[in-house]
Amino acid sequence: MVSKKKYIYTIDDDCFIFSFVFGDGEPNQGIEEERWKLIGQYISSNGGVVTAEELAPYLDVESTGATTPHI
Repeated sequence: MVSKKKYIYTIDDDCFIFSFVFGDGEPNQGIEEERWKLIGQYISSNGGVVTAEELAPYLDVESTGATTPHI
């Protein structure tokens, strides 16, 4: 008869699995600097003139859900 050892699941197992799948470290490290660098490059490439709508994809702005009527 083969005896089976009972496996005890620990939190360290979760950490190992998470690390293995997603990697170690802070994934958003340096994201703010990179974001502002890209915004600056975009503004420069447009001769220094941009609208808020053009910069919106670079920013974390929540939509109000309201739409403005087109006249």
